[in-house]
Amino acid sequence: MFFKIAPQNLDQFMFNYRLNDTHWLNCDAGWTDIATKYGTAYIKGYCYEHEFDTAFAEELFEDTEPRYTGNFVAVLARLSGTVDITNDLTRSTPVWRSGNTVGNIDMPDAINVWSTNTVTVTAEATEHTWSNITPNDLTSCTFDTAVDRIDQILTAKFAWLKNTAKNIKIFYTGGIDTLLCISYLRKLSIQHELVTAEHYDYDKFTCNFDQAIKSNWGYRQMHHWREPTYFVTGACGDEFFLRGPATANLMLMHLGVNIMQALKPEHYHYHYFRETEKLDIYNAQRADPAIKAMLPNKKDVQDYIMGMCINDHQHWHLGNTITFTPFKDIRILATMLEMEKNDIVESVIDAKMQRELIRRNNAQLLPCLDQYKNQGRQGILQMIEHYLT
Repeated sequence: MFFKIAPQNLDQFMFNYRLNDTHWLNCDAGWTDIATKYGTAYIKGYCYEHEFDTAFAEELFEDTEPRYTGNFVAVLARLSGTVDITNDLTRSTPVWRSGNTVGNIDMPDAINVWSTNTVTVTAEATEHTWSNITPNDLTSCTFDTAVDRIDQILTAKFAWLKNTAKNIKIFYTGGIDTLLCISYLRKLSIQHELVTAEHYDYDKFTCNFDQAIKSNWGYRQMHHWREPTYFVTGACGDEFFLRGPATANLMLMHLGVNIMQALKPEHYHYHYFRETEKLDIYNAQRADPAIKAMLPNKKDVQDYIMGMCINDHQHWHLGNTITFTPFKDIRILATMLEMEKNDIVESVIDAKMQRELIRRNNAQLLPCLDQYKNQGRQGILQMIEHYLT
């Protein structure tokens, strides 16, 4: 889902679509163009609520406010000449603007467009801010209730994958996030391939933009197939399950818990949360006057964390490889933030929530989990052996 809307037809991109008299959509492979009574929609990704058809495209033309779930971007070229860019509720890709150019690649000096905003392009690019991106009606819940809520969300997403997608693949990293994905693939008997080696097909776009693509940390070790493929990833698992160092520490500070004192050698994040760069994050947060002022107010802390997470962009599709990102869902994070104190702490330091979801789905997979995050690869070997048996 890499693109640049510009006054020029940029030949280094794989595809170039004329939007109006002044702008072109330059993009990678995998986009769908849909003609409507309002103009032409160019869409890439997936939406849980709708197929990419004329009715859906016309709904987007009629109301550009993000409201659907999934992982997509839509470029709407109106008959009037105006171009709107909209997306799912929690946009997965960064978007930048510079004058009358908007895109997400090869724009080093551009202005960042926050995920609460969409863009309209006329003579200049202008932004629209929406207030519905993060929920305001959070309600406290027990751990069992939280597990039920999140399981319902994820089961529905993987059921959609089973009924909709073809050529499904997953690469197991040994970590908790991809293991949770595998547990749902197995639970719902979804036909898929376990990828056991890095695979990266080159095409015109990936050759011309190799360094620009890899400037995004989530694409430095990404798989890419030229044929249409759904690639299941654990993207946003740390963030939306409250296991990212900055957001986890902030929530624990609000709860009056010192993250370093809570960590014990048996915990999944024992080494990861103790890395030097993580310690620098904690120290900076403790010294930040704005954060200190925020800590007593639960809603302020929750809003801050949700804002950080929805602007943490990781996987947004490359060519015909569609990255299925089930954890990129603000409802999961909102549920995590409303659990009781001890359950939040245990989920932060030892992935309690995800362990329980895996246990419910298929407890036999738990021995395939590496003991520590990003430490060793024994879990991969056990997973391969598990598939062979």
